[in-house]
Amino acid sequence: MTTSQQSSDLDGRIVDLVRGFWEEHRIPLLLSRLGNQDNGQIAELAKKKAGSLRAYLRRELVGKVRVIQHSAKFPVIGAIPEDAELPENTDIDMLLEKTHSRLGAEAKPRYHPAFWAAFRKPLDESNGRYVSVQPPLRFQDMLPEHKPDGFVEITREYVLGPDAEVAEVQQRIQDWLAANKLDPAPFLLKNEANIARLPSDDLLGRLLLALEPDELKRISMPLDVVSKLRRQPL
Repeated sequence: MTTSQQSSDLDGRIVDLVRGFWEEHRIPLLLSRLGNQDNGQIAELAKKKAGSLRAYLRRELVGKVRVIQHSAKFPVIGAIPEDAELPENTDIDMLLEKTHSRLGAEAKPRYHPAFWAAFRKPLDESNGRYVSVQPPLRFQDMLPEHKPDGFVEITREYVLGPDAEVAEVQQRIQDWLAANKLDPAPFLLKNEANIARLPSDDLLGRLLLALEPDELKRISMPLDVVSKLRRQPL
């Protein structure tokens, strides 16, 4: 396939996804979700051609797709059809907030803190990230040739960083589980009765994000302290 044909196919696929999402929901399609379509190929191809999906849309799809960004939450970027009919004086921030509300309503599972951290802790460019699929749940960052047995890779497009919205992380985890054909049950917190009362952003989760895998191995603490940290919101 020629480079021009690849670009044409990519452009058509992006336009179809953005238009289809708009027509069905009347809200923007977040770029984080758009890039993850087709097993991450959209983000990968756009990055090769323009450095990022946002840059690709603004350079190659002018007149077809409109890129909009939240004025306060800069990582929140969405896309709508260029010819989408918006009411006069539409609040773009509110439009993007509707997307987050929708994702939050659809994504309710609560995951093990170490598993959750694997999708939020920044990943060094030289390493891959691998998560255990058997207890104890943990992740390790290392060179691909050192991948441990019993671990599955979390490729870079699924890692959002510590400032990502909870709903986006939830969606990215669900996409990763689906792409790897994994049952989410082993990665969920066990006591559902307590889960509903636990904060989504807690001290224990922030601690896990701050520490390197080698540091995590050296830490032990009483379960009552673990429980307190898990229940304490930031």
